[in-house]
Amino acid sequence: MDLLIITTVLISIANIFSVWFAAKNNRATWSIGFFAACVTAYIFFVNKHYMSFAFNTYSAIMCIYGYFTWNKSNTDNDKNIKWNKRPIYEIIISIILFVCIYSFNSALLLNSILDTICTSLSIVAAYLLVKQDVNAWIIYITTDILYIYLGIISQDWEYIPIYGIMLILAIYGACQYIKKFKKQVQQ
Repeated sequence: MDLLIITTVLISIANIFSVWFAAKNNRATWSIGFFAACVTAYIFFVNKHYMSFAFNTYSAIMCIYGYFTWNKSNTDNDKNIKWNKRPIYEIIISIILFVCIYSFNSALLLNSILDTICTSLSIVAAYLLVKQDVNAWIIYITTDILYIYLGIISQDWEYIPIYGIMLILAIYGACQYIKKFKKQVQQ
């Protein structure tokens, strides 16, 4: 089996576990996510996919930030769940990121537009996950659906099962965070 295929499978498994731990509000998400982001960034750098390299470098930095943010908060992370019911700033930031990222891409193709939207949303969702905001999961659900659609229209069939699993985990994460948020509000 090709080394790239083996590495891709390992990264996918690590990402699935990272999302699982995030849904459980477990700090292990950041260590596993850091490993996956660093290896992925390296692969993209070697293959000269610099935008994907930059995104995965950002992801690795967010994992470090998340690790230290969740470690300095009290030991019961379930009491730190937030839910901003008016995510106007996140929407504005996503639009600005979309314009900035898309300006690097000269092709006006649906695939490029969808990929840029997903990248912009993922950047904001990663930050919100560090802040333990329920909206992170809502954005991840939206992003996973868009990535599945992108896989279908671009006929990249190998990505659809991965994003299908990530979608299920994002729905699980949203349910867990909403449940914990409601419990926190009642107390």
